[in-house]
Amino acid sequence: MLYPHQVSTTIFSRQNLALDGNQRFEQGTVETQTAPTLKTGNGTIGEDNPAFQALFNASLDGLLIANDQGEYVAANAIACDLFGLPAAAIVGRSIQDFASLELDFQQTWQDFLRQGTAEGEFSLLRGEGDRRLISYTATAHFLPHLHLSVLRDITSKQVKKLALENSENRLRNIVENINDMVFIADQNSLFTYVSPTFKTVMGYELTDLTQRSFAEIVHPEDLHICVSGFEATLQGERVRGLEYRVLHADGQYYWHSANLAPLQEGPDQENVCLGIASFIDDRKQAEIALRESKARLDFLLEGVGDGVWEWNLQTNAVSYSPEWLLLLGCTEEELTHTTADWDSRLHPEDRETAYGVMSAYLQGETEIYESEHRLRHGDGSYKWILSRGKILERDQAGHPLKFIGLFSDITVKKQAQFELEQFFDVGLELLCIADLQGNFRRLNRAWSRSLGYELAELEGKPFLDFIHPDDLESTLGAIAHLGDQNKVTSFVNRYRGKNGNYFYVEWSAAPYENSIYAAARDITARLEAESALKALVQRSQLLNEISTEIRNSLNLETIVQNAVNAIFTEIGVDVCAFGWYREERDPPEWDVVVEQRQPGMKSWLGSYEVTEFPRLFDHVFTNQTYGLDVNETTDEFLKAFCQDVHIDLYFMLPIHTAGGKIGGFEMGRVGRDRPWQPDELELLQNIGNQVAIAIYQAQLYQESQSKSQELEQAYRELQETQIQLIQAEKMSSLGQLVAGIAHEINNPVSFIYGNLTHTANYAHDLLELIDLYQTHYPDPHEEIIELMADVDLEFIARDLPKTLESMQVGAARIRDIIKSLRTFSRLDEAELKETDIHENLDSTLVILQSRTSGRSGAPAIEIVRNYGPLPPVECYGGLLNQVFMNLLANAIDAVNDRHYTINPASDPAYQGRITIHTRLLGGDQVAIAIEDNGVGITPEIQAKIFNPFFTTKPIGTGTGMGLSTSYQIVTNTHRGRLYCTSTLGAGSTFTLELPLRHRPT
Repeated sequence: MLYPHQVSTTIFSRQNLALDGNQRFEQGTVETQTAPTLKTGNGTIGEDNPAFQALFNASLDGLLIANDQGEYVAANAIACDLFGLPAAAIVGRSIQDFASLELDFQQTWQDFLRQGTAEGEFSLLRGEGDRRLISYTATAHFLPHLHLSVLRDITSKQVKKLALENSENRLRNIVENINDMVFIADQNSLFTYVSPTFKTVMGYELTDLTQRSFAEIVHPEDLHICVSGFEATLQGERVRGLEYRVLHADGQYYWHSANLAPLQEGPDQENVCLGIASFIDDRKQAEIALRESKARLDFLLEGVGDGVWEWNLQTNAVSYSPEWLLLLGCTEEELTHTTADWDSRLHPEDRETAYGVMSAYLQGETEIYESEHRLRHGDGSYKWILSRGKILERDQAGHPLKFIGLFSDITVKKQAQFELEQFFDVGLELLCIADLQGNFRRLNRAWSRSLGYELAELEGKPFLDFIHPDDLESTLGAIAHLGDQNKVTSFVNRYRGKNGNYFYVEWSAAPYENSIYAAARDITARLEAESALKALVQRSQLLNEISTEIRNSLNLETIVQNAVNAIFTEIGVDVCAFGWYREERDPPEWDVVVEQRQPGMKSWLGSYEVTEFPRLFDHVFTNQTYGLDVNETTDEFLKAFCQDVHIDLYFMLPIHTAGGKIGGFEMGRVGRDRPWQPDELELLQNIGNQVAIAIYQAQLYQESQSKSQELEQAYRELQETQIQLIQAEKMSSLGQLVAGIAHEINNPVSFIYGNLTHTANYAHDLLELIDLYQTHYPDPHEEIIELMADVDLEFIARDLPKTLESMQVGAARIRDIIKSLRTFSRLDEAELKETDIHENLDSTLVILQSRTSGRSGAPAIEIVRNYGPLPPVECYGGLLNQVFMNLLANAIDAVNDRHYTINPASDPAYQGRITIHTRLLGGDQVAIAIEDNGVGITPEIQAKIFNPFFTTKPIGTGTGMGLSTSYQIVTNTHRGRLYCTSTLGAGSTFTLELPLRHRPT
């Protein structure tokens, strides 16, 4: 058994098993004992349970184990401490030996053994003779014939309870009779209690302070100190030694010191602030005076001047030494002893600089105050003063309180300096002296006028710091040339002005001893004029080039597209579009047909009702340009459109043709760093004139073409017989094309059409509700309330975005399909040109998507794109698209035939698949292979598939010209190869081999 005096201190981190069976982690410094082995005469207690032995010795409660007779057989260290006895003095005895129990112990013990548990309190007589109040819980038979008691000392708890009952009156008597001021402030900083000492010290009646905030009487400069301490206290912290100034009833501020502590007035209430404050003004003033005297002495010992001044920033009082009167030629009676003495005499030209230097020092931006300025003498003249000073004292927030300084008359020195400056600044050129290390030593004021800096901001600074980064290398070369004692003439570089702009400077320099003497001139205006002239010439050339490009075609669509491309590229906009006014539509619409935009920007293509943008189209109809900044415009209709397409600057250039057509170019920019410039608008206007002429010419040409077509009609009819078979095949392909487009457009159009009705109804209901609301405003009428319930305004607000989103999805799908159609048909690329084969294949797949996606009722077909890296191929893109359409359509038919003819039981996992392979052959040819896993082709049929009129399809579903035409396009037109390999029942592969560059027939 271990006794209390054997306790040792250890640092531990362990996992304990608590009495409730849970595991708890503890870490810290505790009093521990070496775990004893619990033994009785019958053996070791819990010898098969080490955890119990560890718990018995580590428990923070007193643990006693008794036998069936109630005699203790073991006690842990805490129990020994409670009893004030070693374990040997407790073992063998029972509780009745240590407690005043007026009961039959044996009978009580037997009742406990029968009941199994017991708890309560008793008075324990310790070995030292004192008594303690103990609470206990006991458990019988926790081990065979062993019984556990858990003891806890609650003496202090009981004492506190008794003491608390008598503490309030004693505390009140103490608070009301001490010399310090006691207060309580609530969460809102309001006094809820102040002791009578407040009246004695501060002169306030207690009712004057109750329910007032302490912020009302604390000095504004010290308020942040008190607020910080107050907030810390509410968070449960103790704050000591706060020093601050408080307004007394006499209107003066005096120094107080306070200690703060958190106070919880109820078990479930938040902390309030308990404070004890003392009057320390006498001590504080003595400390301030001592610091002032020490700082004043230290500063004056640093040097001797012609005079001394001292400024109290709290009172604005200024004192001077007698030299001040002599310096300024005034009498004592003429002084106010405030800063007005200095301010009223300060030269107007020096006022800004003098106050700037003073402000910079007071704000801590400079380490010492030193200022040169002029003050008016009594005879009306001005004298130059050198004033130097130092802060003697700052408050706890760092604000200056006391300021002392020296002043000297430097008029003679400044006069000599002025005469030198006059000579140095006599020229209009930029003059400077620099050292060989590249630092400005002296500059004339022309530098300040040109660059905007004060000379003090330049002198002593490396002039390389002001050079444009792109000019550094050439400037360093010029400096090296000067370092070799050579002159530099007519050298040009750029200097950064104070406003951040760069100025072109042309200078000449010569070295002399350890200095460089240079003269320069600002040539920015000259270069800008030259640049403007050059820009004018370039703009004229650009207009000529654009005009030539625009008028180089008589195709209306080409003219508009070329103009849009030119404006987008040359003017530098983020989006440019062209639209036509469609007056014949009901209602009239603005139809945007062509655009060029940056990647990621929203498309402007589509039709817009003219009535949606009244102010814009007033300008269009009157042939006036219209521009706006989204942030500054009052045109809410157009502003909403610009915000939707994410542009900040908008511009409209109307086009009125001689034929009466009205159109216009719309353009926008993201950001406001490039506003519309006058030269840009002038160029746009000229472009618009050229476009109007070109469009009118195209219209005339189209009309003449129409007449020519009528004359050629008879000739074309003679040719129709010869090309009828080919045309039939083209019509077959076109039929597939139209069918695919019709199928794909059907769903998006249904989305839009189906939702337009709902959108119109919603808008009608909302407008009707608004109209009624305006009629009966401000008091809602019962009719309005009923209508709001009928239309379910909340549902409309929730459903309308979804409806519009469906419409947008459909519109986007239509746009993608039309784009694929254009790529497939190559309407704008009918000539021989370099083509992206992968793009043509993808556009063809989009058109055939209705047949491969499974939406038309046929089984879905997996499309695998095994594309290799291919360069652009010089070919006829539209003709190749016809080949791809024929081959892919035949592959789809083959896959569908196999799907409908195979026995599902024989191949249940069959999935139709078309794989497109592309690769480069030998560096000068490309191969495109279209592979399917359809029914395959027999060798006999393979020998005939490229023959005209040969087909295996039922009558009416094919002409037999598809593969024949494709073969002619590949072999004759493109000088390539087209061949087929096939395995019956496994699929077929059609391979095209094309040259990278077209080989003339």
